[in-house]
Amino acid sequence: MIAWQWFWDTPSWNWSYFWAGLALLIPSIAAGAYRLFGVGRNKLGDRGTKKNPRPVIDLVNGADGRWSTSKTTGLLWTGAVVFALFAILVHTAGAIGDVFGDFQAEYLLVLGIPIGSALAAKGITSAQVSSGEVTTKPRTAERESNPIEGVAQLFANDQGRADLLDTQYFLFNLVLLSWFLLTFFVQQLDQLPDLPDTLLGLTSVSALAYVTKKGLEGEGGPTIRSVVPAAAKPGDTVVLRGVNFATESDRQAAVLFNNVAGTGPDVELAVTYAKITVQVPAIEEGTVELRVVASDGRRSDPADFEVLHP
Repeated sequence: MIAWQWFWDTPSWNWSYFWAGLALLIPSIAAGAYRLFGVGRNKLGDRGTKKNPRPVIDLVNGADGRWSTSKTTGLLWTGAVVFALFAILVHTAGAIGDVFGDFQAEYLLVLGIPIGSALAAKGITSAQVSSGEVTTKPRTAERESNPIEGVAQLFANDQGRADLLDTQYFLFNLVLLSWFLLTFFVQQLDQLPDLPDTLLGLTSVSALAYVTKKGLEGEGGPTIRSVVPAAAKPGDTVVLRGVNFATESDRQAAVLFNNVAGTGPDVELAVTYAKITVQVPAIEEGTVELRVVASDGRRSDPADFEVLHP
């Protein structure tokens, strides 16, 4: 009773922040204890499996093992709003009914936009795969757990290259999220702060552009998904898989190794991907840029390829 009385009668903002932060850590603490007491890794040593959960990593990783921009944005906003509401709950000694009574509609927007973007992007990609427009990159053997690599992937597209719209979408949300947290800590109000219309508008527009880009990706030029092997000698055979290499009516395509055409490219079309078999031309050893050029002249983004000594 004494502890209960102390908890509710002396809920300073500092203690409220402490308990709110602790509440956010509960999933990670539970997962750590779950791993510590005997369930551990699977036979391959992979982390983040059903037998070895990592809540944060599992929530931000996409199907290909890379950090998802929309999922990460949604997780950050969810954590920030839950933290603020829990801190208000403790500070007001449970009188949070007034807070929900004055709940601002813009928070439904900032929470819904990232989640809606993630669902829309996934739906668009799934539809494109089913129609044969694009294929997704295969899931890596282990989900990305390096924070530096993961953060870099937030500013890149599905091919791993820096993308303006992904960057814009994440940074505008990051600015608004920073404004929200700073205002909440400084003003210490018993309700969520009102969000500025300008920043809210920028996040909405950038989210629309992000989803639109996902819808247009299948209409782009050739896209290389894999190169096997990644290194070979002149005269060796290399197999490229990807999308938009050719069409049923026009299977003409070229493969360039640093602007030197490969020998005898043979194009095959499957349901959800295209395949080109080509021989490495006689060029100097070293790392070169590998590109596919469609019959209409559109070129793929370059893929790194290692030419070995003959």
